[in-house]
Amino acid sequence: MTNVQIDTFRRLRPCFVVDPAIIAAGQNVVAEALQFARENIPDGPILIHSTATPEEVARTQKQLGKARAAEITESSLSTIAEGLVASGCRQLIVAGGETSGAVVRRLGITTARVGREVSPGVPWLATETSPGLSILLKSGNLGTPELFLDAWDHNR
Repeated sequence: MTNVQIDTFRRLRPCFVVDPAIIAAGQNVVAEALQFARENIPDGPILIHSTATPEEVARTQKQLGKARAAEITESSLSTIAEGLVASGCRQLIVAGGETSGAVVRRLGITTARVGREVSPGVPWLATETSPGLSILLKSGNLGTPELFLDAWDHNR
């Protein structure tokens, strides 16, 4: 479902892809993603993701090893989230269980209040350890295809 949600979002809003193979080759994708965000967030929500086709994932895992590819991806996305929050971003949607855990740890979030539910099992969380920051953690096949678009309207 996450791939469908990303495809739905990318038809209407700007997206940036985080590729662990490119990061492993030395490209500063974190800085590029944060620049992309600075340029596009004033116009509305953006999406920064690492989703790839099964063939691309297999190729990257063969090249880097499964654990290294996952570590690069989670570290990069959590560093990007930290940079977004440091630059004033107050709402984040994080998809993927491992990525959600990495972002929550990086941001130091330890407690949150459950807010408005966007879809069954997918609520916004008002973080108590980072006042003013709302985060939506989505894992698995939860939500509708429009979840990433609709979530912003549910948190206004």
